[in-house]
Amino acid sequence: MTFKLSELDHLQNKHIEKIVFRDYCNKLKIIPVNIESPDPPDFLYTYKHERFLLELTGYYDEDCQKEEAYRHRLVSSFTKYYKQNSDIKVIGNIHLKDKARVSKRERELFNRELMSIINKNLEYKRIWIKNPADSLEIGKRLSKKGETVVGSEIYKTVESIRLSSMSSICDFNTQSACFFDKEFIIDVVKNKIREKEVKCKKFNEPCDMKRILVIHANGTSGASNYVVTDELLSHSFKSDYFDNVYLFHLIDNDLNDLKMSI
Repeated sequence: MTFKLSELDHLQNKHIEKIVFRDYCNKLKIIPVNIESPDPPDFLYTYKHERFLLELTGYYDEDCQKEEAYRHRLVSSFTKYYKQNSDIKVIGNIHLKDKARVSKRERELFNRELMSIINKNLEYKRIWIKNPADSLEIGKRLSKKGETVVGSEIYKTVESIRLSSMSSICDFNTQSACFFDKEFIIDVVKNKIREKEVKCKKFNEPCDMKRILVIHANGTSGASNYVVTDELLSHSFKSDYFDNVYLFHLIDNDLNDLKMSI
């Protein structure tokens, strides 16, 4: 199984494979025996006297990875700013709008506005600010170049904020949602089937059933961002090697049995 995640080394990948295999078995309510990992395939196991082959393949969209990296940098910059300007401990999740961007020129303004919102709401133990712009006096602002700036970086960037001032630490996290077009996810599955057919055909031992599990690794914990469309469920995938294809969402622990035409 290969993830396009630079921070995952070989041992971490193997650990994830074991977790996914366990969840796969739990979802299908099977208790496998005689489990092997010859690589290829990733797993061989026996269930009800039949031998199964299971190949895992991870997918993580690079554009989505760049988007999440940007969001992390933006919120990390604010976290540093907050710690420099406040002694009050607070923990919170900042939900950013899709493809939200703050220029370097406006970064200081963004940090000041976000700081203002949090300071105005710290009297609460817990607070959910659905529309952060309502907490600000939004008007015309002058940039360093003397240009007139209308509106608020917070209004354009932040969807909502959840805060808790009852914390022994000071930290802010970002949550994002990354969506696939239905045609794109179908193409991803098609490409993964073709890619793994080449690999697994090198394995010559007989098996009663050959399966491929595509692991969708996009998104962040807590984000409701995984939508299984009717088009995806109704699409018939083709393979001259695999008998079944599954789609597994790593964050939501959701398994879907996709159609496979004979």
